[in-house]
Amino acid sequence: MTIYIRIMRFIKTEENTMLKKYTSMVIVSLFLLGCGQEKTKQETLIADKCISAQSQCHVESEFGQFTITFDTEKPIAEQPFYMYVRYQGDKQLSKLEAYMEGKNMYMGKVPLFFETDGTEKSSAQKAMVLLGSCSEDKMLWQINFIATFNEGTKTKQQLFMIELTSTQY
Repeated sequence: MTIYIRIMRFIKTEENTMLKKYTSMVIVSLFLLGCGQEKTKQETLIADKCISAQSQCHVESEFGQFTITFDTEKPIAEQPFYMYVRYQGDKQLSKLEAYMEGKNMYMGKVPLFFETDGTEKSSAQKAMVLLGSCSEDKMLWQINFIATFNEGTKTKQQLFMIELTSTQY
């Protein structure tokens, strides 16, 4: 605030009233922008967990078990969150793909792009999820997974799915 007062004293009141107005607006705008709440990395990290909005947490397959968790308690339309998929089994998981489809309202196939989670959960694959908004208060989504495994020179695929319910608010 002392910088503001010094600048205003520097500008002569009678000669440069427009300059004074614009300078005041810029300084106040910068001050207000600086007042935003800054999120620290610790605040944004949320433990992932099974949630009541999903149909199942663990999926058994002929290759092993998949565990699907989320970093939000309540999936809300148009608010991004992360989904984590962990595989435990004897085979080598080489690729994980997934896409979402609305069950009670078809909204197209929404692809999910997985990457290896860089934290201590090194066995997890994570994907950012952004659910679309529709006219219904609750939306039922089907998430279809395709897991590809290497078996020597051959590859095999395992298909599985879960359902997830989201809300507008």
